[in-house]
Amino acid sequence: MEAKKRGRPVSDPEGKMSRMVRVFVTPRQDRLLKKLKKEYGMAEAEHIRRALDNYLHKMMRSGDLREDE
Repeated sequence: MEAKKRGRPVSDPEGKMSRMVRVFVTPRQDRLLKKLKKEYGMAEAEHIRRALDNYLHKMMRSGDLREDE
């Protein structure tokens, strides 16, 4: 029996399906995300996605992570 996936699927700007997850941030991170949102007019979630992409790219470049398809 397959485990039930959590999160609500949402469509991203490229038309691919994504999954919504809940992320807990520190008060400092929350404050800075709100500042970024105000200054750049971009959703907090987009800043988090970009930071995650950056982190994953760094891990793959260093060889600590592989993207197996």
